[in-house]
Amino acid sequence: MTDCHVCLSMRTRKPSHVQEGLSKTCILCCRLYCPNHAATNGPANDNNVCEINHQTYYRNHRQQSKADIFPSLSARAEFYGTELDVAGGREKGAEKYREATNK
Repeated sequence: MTDCHVCLSMRTRKPSHVQEGLSKTCILCCRLYCPNHAATNGPANDNNVCEINHQTYYRNHRQQSKADIFPSLSARAEFYGTELDVAGGREKGAEKYREATNK
């Protein structure tokens, strides 16, 4: 099991902290997170996004990789040329992204 970035920082303060569940990769910050630290409100819910403040994370880390870190779902959708379907929690035009990355 790969560790959630939030659980790792919590474990430095409380070594007995244990991650529950499998990790996923956040589509905004490209870091691993567990089900306990997934975003639970707004359009980020059900969109593979962790609970951190992505605008602050983007501001502090955007020089690392412009293509992998985004401040919001709408910024990510704009970068990849897709539309975010907020009601359905999905991106329209994901096939465009797949085509662009397979070249």
